[in-house]
Amino acid sequence: MTLIRWSESRDDRTELQPCSICTATDSACGDNGFTHTGRRWEIGITWPGSTFGRAEAVLDGACRATVEDLHLPDRIGPDRLLYRGACVGCGWAADRHHRRDSNSAIEDALPDWRRVPIVERLAHDASNKQRDRWLAQVADLYAAHSLELQYAPGAGGVIRTMRTGCGTRSHWSHGFYDVCAGVIDDVVRLDTGKQMELF
Repeated sequence: MTLIRWSESRDDRTELQPCSICTATDSACGDNGFTHTGRRWEIGITWPGSTFGRAEAVLDGACRATVEDLHLPDRIGPDRLLYRGACVGCGWAADRHHRRDSNSAIEDALPDWRRVPIVERLAHDASNKQRDRWLAQVADLYAAHSLELQYAPGAGGVIRTMRTGCGTRSHWSHGFYDVCAGVIDDVVRLDTGKQMELF
């Protein structure tokens, strides 16, 4: 099987934007051929398929949603960054680009995410055994809802969870996407009628 590098899987992944770090415009950033990050469509550092700069990602044939980003050096602030949904396995990329909004990019890559039932979040300190049991239970639940395998968390899919406070961003965690399904009020109000004594 011939391995295809991520940057060679689509024409727009080879086009370099002018660099916002050095003076390079349409060529490599240094004499030894390196390129600063963000100059072309590439997998963001926290998304599936990212190699954290150790080597370039290759298409592995396993269908998994990811998010690419591209920096626009002629823009200022949050509008400098574009996002789009993509597939780590085949190199597909969404036609739509989103400014400041990685959630919408995930939705382009996993269009039926709203059919996914809301589940209890995996505890942050769960053991591997608890995590495996949880993944199996969620996979069974998804199968009962006739969801395709790509949506199961064990296949790099998505879960929907309720959130508290300001933590509503969708993110990649534990090998799957955790998408906010709604916000619950976690503020417990104590009406004691008097100032609480600290000492």
